[in-house]
Amino acid sequence: MKTVLTICVLVLLGSPAWAEKKPKDPKNWTGHKISEMVTNHGPASSVYDDPETKLQVFVWTSEKTVNLPGRVATYDYGSGVKHQRTYPGPSVTRGTYKMFWVDSEGTVIKWGDGKVKK
Repeated sequence: MKTVLTICVLVLLGSPAWAEKKPKDPKNWTGHKISEMVTNHGPASSVYDDPETKLQVFVWTSEKTVNLPGRVATYDYGSGVKHQRTYPGPSVTRGTYKMFWVDSEGTVIKWGDGKVKK
């Protein structure tokens, strides 16, 4: 009976539910290594040196395009003749960025995000 109990405990401890999960929220990356970030999200779009803080800044940018709804116009020419015309809506592209300041040891110190202005 002890053997079965021991096996159950070992299985539960080795379960993925107990495994350390990588943060999804940017604020939770503070204190982690930037190499983990690159492994999970791919290489940064840009890397800069911040002369004010003497830290490296890793920047990930992304764009999302949304097609807004259009309209349908119906033209009635009389005597049962109708014609419909579809006018597409505009497309809107929004850019966002996430920045991570990294110390000389590769540890994320702080982060910031925002929208790209065009």
